[in-house]
Amino acid sequence: MAKAKVVLQLYRPGFKFVADVILQASDEVARKLRLGKNEVEKILDAISAEILSPPETVHAARSLGSESFTTGDDGLDDLLGNGIKTGAVWEITGEGAAGKTQLALQLCLTVQLSPESGGIGGSSCYIASGSAIATQRLEELMREHPRASSDSCSLDDVHACLVDNTKALAYYLREEVPSLAEQCAASGKPLKLLVIDSLGSLFQWTGKADTRQLVERAKALGEVASLLHHTVSSLHLAAVIINDVTAVFDGEGGILVGNPASDHHELIYKEQARWFNRPDDTFLDEKKDASLGLVWANQINARIFLTRTGRMKEWVDAVTEAEPVGGEEEERSSKRRRIDEAHPDLSGHGSVSKSSARTSLLLRRIDVVFSGFSPARSMDFVITRAGVQTIRSNNRR
Repeated sequence: MAKAKVVLQLYRPGFKFVADVILQASDEVARKLRLGKNEVEKILDAISAEILSPPETVHAARSLGSESFTTGDDGLDDLLGNGIKTGAVWEITGEGAAGKTQLALQLCLTVQLSPESGGIGGSSCYIASGSAIATQRLEELMREHPRASSDSCSLDDVHACLVDNTKALAYYLREEVPSLAEQCAASGKPLKLLVIDSLGSLFQWTGKADTRQLVERAKALGEVASLLHHTVSSLHLAAVIINDVTAVFDGEGGILVGNPASDHHELIYKEQARWFNRPDDTFLDEKKDASLGLVWANQINARIFLTRTGRMKEWVDAVTEAEPVGGEEEERSSKRRRIDEAHPDLSGHGSVSKSSARTSLLLRRIDVVFSGFSPARSMDFVITRAGVQTIRSNNRR
């Protein structure tokens, strides 16, 4: 069947994506297209012929998407199973000011490093929602981080855009990212990292959502997830998705699992969610779950959870703290102001000499909730002007 004829037949009843067709029963597709079952089967065969890849050897399949690059910290690399691997969807979730954006920005630089320095010589695409990427913080990392300060790193290889709704995000993933990947490949630095900061904010409701809105949200989330998996597999890159958290409220008397009068206990989502929505030994008084629910949790390959511990760590820092970029009189962006307020350990020390100086930094914690590349473990870390730095002596579990 001619490709143009297939596209025309599908376009008229409102089919926009391949998933809209192949995930529906053939009888339902036949009803919408007003065609016989045999004709619909021919259309589905034509679609399958276009999207399916020919068989390949196991050796060739193993080599695709198997690259990894450093986070810029050896301890964090070990925790994650040899850094960030391409061909996977990584989620970094946590409360506000836990360091999610800080880590994402650092990855945008370390992915550019040469293989000898732990990178893969790639470029990145940073899709922000709500506010623009913190360019000044990237410049600071390039000055202060011992690896990112090399000649391999450049802001020219960090491509950023701003989206404010799920439709715009889906369009960018479907149309703009593949085009950008072609441009990056032609320049000699292939696109190897895609960051979305943050996905959770694009799916927030201002009020109580009704059933129709929840169904629409699940459909939009499924579309974004499908596009992400297609992107990481076809372009052989890593997707790092920033997510938010929601507070967990337990009912009086705790959570009952199943019917006490029955020998067959039911699996209650609220009870089971603790295994994949948050660290299993959280030390916080107020429990918090990763947002977006089970639909999204089933779409990611790894969930990394960041928290603020409330504890302080005395830190010996030999890094010279330069004057803020642009001087104090220059008006800073709203994103930069939030970084300064949320991370006082980056901006509240005043002038420091080139000799080592002691200061107190807020301890944060990183947990691997689940991952296809490493076991569930945790480690404390701090954020300095040189970036995310783990404290290896506190590796738990």
